Amino acid sequence: MIFAPAIRHEKNLPMTNIKQHLILFLDSFLILFLEIALIRWISTEVRIFAYLQNLVLLACFIGIGLGCYLSDKKIRLYISLFMLAAIILFIDLPLVIKFYGQSLHLFRNIPIFLASSEDTVILYQRTIQNLPFMQVIGAAATMVMFFCILSAFVPLGQILGRTLDKSTDSIRAYSINIVASLLGMWAFNALSFFYTPPWAWWLTTIALTGLLMACLHRDEPTLTASNRRKNIAAFCISFMVVGFMIARSSVFETNTLKNGLTVWSPYQKLTLRPMSSLLTQQGNPFKTKNAAGYHLNVNDVNFMDLMNLSEPFLNAAKALEDPYYNAQVRGELNKFNFPFSLKKDAQSILILGGGAGNDAAGAVRAGLKQIDVVEIDPGIYELGRRYHPEHPYSHPNVRVFIDDARAFFKKSNNKYDIVLLGLLDAHAQSATTNSMRMDHYVYTEESFREAKNLLKENGLLIVHYWVQRLWVGKRIVDIVAKTSGWNPVVVSFAGAKDGRGPIMIFSGHQKNDVLNLLKDTSPALKKYIIKNVLNYTQTTRTSTDDWPYLHLK
Repeated sequence: MIFAPAIRHEKNLPMTNIKQHLILFLDSFLILFLEIALIRWISTEVRIFAYLQNLVLLACFIGIGLGCYLSDKKIRLYISLFMLAAIILFIDLPLVIKFYGQSLHLFRNIPIFLASSEDTVILYQRTIQNLPFMQVIGAAATMVMFFCILSAFVPLGQILGRTLDKSTDSIRAYSINIVASLLGMWAFNALSFFYTPPWAWWLTTIALTGLLMACLHRDEPTLTASNRRKNIAAFCISFMVVGFMIARSSVFETNTLKNGLTVWSPYQKLTLRPMSSLLTQQGNPFKTKNAAGYHLNVNDVNFMDLMNLSEPFLNAAKALEDPYYNAQVRGELNKFNFPFSLKKDAQSILILGGGAGNDAAGAVRAGLKQIDVVEIDPGIYELGRRYHPEHPYSHPNVRVFIDDARAFFKKSNNKYDIVLLGLLDAHAQSATTNSMRMDHYVYTEESFREAKNLLKENGLLIVHYWVQRLWVGKRIVDIVAKTSGWNPVVVSFAGAKDGRGPIMIFSGHQKNDVLNLLKDTSPALKKYIIKNVLNYTQTTRTSTDDWPYLHLK
């Protein structure tokens, strides 16, 4: 109804204005769609851009701005498709170079050496001889990618600038630009919601660019026959490149068996691979579930394992001398059993960051009656539901909520015996490459107060975290101390006396309640706690909703 008057008035516009508005609409839609698609895909496949996401955005902005500035020049829309094809080939082709005994991809791997500075810690860190030389190559590869992105947006910026400049009704033209941009963003969100892979994004981009070319062929007098041929050639070549991309992806079963099952969830790229185990099985491990479990990578970095920690399986694995499972700590000292060994009377638990189900499986093994799991990524939940060898998400006592932790805090009126903050994925960014992320708002004073409010009177609050920088561990401990009013108990699960690696922080409403739980444990558990208790001595400020920079010192 809001746009009805404009639509009625549109009928009285000259045909040329209608064409210009159609071109403006298509161009604005395409700009936002392509911009978001590139930010998501390149930040996933070229890991340095995961920590410097604004670099992709900056390239897009410069390209659009430069295009607007050159709007009176000849429009070469084929450049956009050629640059998109180049970006896809740079990332998808096996451009592997051997340096100092390491096989490194020119665009995927080498630029990550740019993050090898003292004030930067990322999810994984490469080391190599002659680091400055590698950083020069990494900077060059990054700038080539930056230039390709920038160049792809120049023709689109030219069309935007020219159509806005030629419009006789600036308000109408600007409104079309805004509405089409929003629709382009929502269209990409819709494709992500349906788990579409990147090749579907690029086919959509090529189709929209082809439609824009068709409109310009009729409306753009400066287009020469040569330009038209180049447009057609770019259109065909880009389709062939996307076809190559599809052939290399896990859309075919042979690729899935070789490279793993890849799912592009609304949030990230998920890759599932069966664990190597002496418990062999026949057939496709993604059709016949692998009893030994799976490795789950997020954005090509190891994220978690879907493990079978049931006693019958562990006994079978031990009998077959399976090295992976024989390395697992068994019984109450296993980190997924530890919370329930402390609070043996627990009947209910809230798990935040449930992932693919390891924590939920531990709660099921412990016999808890109410197991509520919050996981923000529906793709990770779905993989856990289908492939976790213990099937915790199919258990009748388990309820899963696809939601953000902070949003769930505000919605829930339940009280729990245990509130467990799992390994939420805030561990990837820090310092100079810090990016603001939604999960940073989980590790704030306000968030921990909300979590504490969901505890029963004698409930146990547990924070499971992987510490890379000691002051980050100290920051989280201090947040827990501030919100509870007493210093929590911190236990290392890596045997690292310096406090790095996986830790658990134990707190609650009353200090004596938590200390009594620790005193009443088994002798083996008590001995383990005493041996591995930690005391961080660093000095740092705590993070709040007004300053939620968890990894910024």
